[in-house]
Amino acid sequence: MTDDLVKRLRQTIYLEAHQLEGPFLVSNLQAIIERFALQRIEAADRIETLEAALETVMVGGNHLVQLIGTHHPHWTQEPCEALDWYGPNDAYDAWCCWKSIMQARAALGEKKDGEAV
Repeated sequence: MTDDLVKRLRQTIYLEAHQLEGPFLVSNLQAIIERFALQRIEAADRIETLEAALETVMVGGNHLVQLIGTHHPHWTQEPCEALDWYGPNDAYDAWCCWKSIMQARAALGEKKDGEAV
């Protein structure tokens, strides 16, 4: 998610820098840098908001375990394996939701583990 955002911001700066008419002025570059800085702040705020929302969703994953049981296919397994385990019912649907939450948790955990403290 954040890599895509950085790529889009870089592309915006590249395009703006190459669309300048006339002589390349320092003031033009300063305006581009200021817009980029503002976009980075907005992006950081958005990421923080989304991470907080994801952490809230993680609570739902704990509650889904009540529906799927304590013995269940691991979230890294394919849905077809869970379908074989549960059959086509509400527990299978809950497992699919739980799998998605666990994937999000892993993605969020990877980012946090890689951050500088």
